[in-house]
Amino acid sequence: MALTSTSKQISSLKINKVPSAAVYAKMVAQNLINDDELYIVQETEHVINRFTFTATAGQSTFTIPFDFEDSSALTVYYNGIMMKETDNYTVSGKDIALVGFTAEAGDYLTVMGIEGAAAIDFGQEATDAIAQMNTAKSETITAINNIKSQASTEINTVKSNAITEINNLVATLPSDTTSLMFLNKTNTMTANGKITMDSTYTPSANGDVATK
Repeated sequence: MALTSTSKQISSLKINKVPSAAVYAKMVAQNLINDDELYIVQETEHVINRFTFTATAGQSTFTIPFDFEDSSALTVYYNGIMMKETDNYTVSGKDIALVGFTAEAGDYLTVMGIEGAAAIDFGQEATDAIAQMNTAKSETITAINNIKSQASTEINTVKSNAITEINNLVATLPSDTTSLMFLNKTNTMTANGKITMDSTYTPSANGDVATK
């Protein structure tokens, strides 16, 4: 394969220093690269910024504590699930605002800012995952409340039945129970209904039981 060489004479050469490959790629995409200029792209280590918020109940806005070039350089996770910008959150200045839902107390929102790196678009998968997580949380709370309600009902039923049974037993007792039972007495009734009197017992009034 033959190579064709070309040459162009220019009166001056402009050398441009570009801070990173990501910036150079954006310049190319926006047609900012000139044919008669030289571009030196610096290779610098990417600075990864990461911050995790612990949400309060109903919180929907979080302020990013570090600088970043634009929202495309951010990656945002909600309870470990990567979210999609616009569908799940928006960025205004340094504020992240949740879209269509609010956080529960103790939920985590992690934001990462990587120079030259754009957030991965998970599309509908991220939206569905967040919806499923919120549904599972709601169903769990409902199930717990149902169990508590059933347990309370069963306890009240057992208590009510016990009180009713006690009242029924009390109703069978005679109105005058002063002579129903004597402790430490030797006068006893045998199984066949025979009353045995103590040898020291002596009838002293009308109506007293006397031995034959």
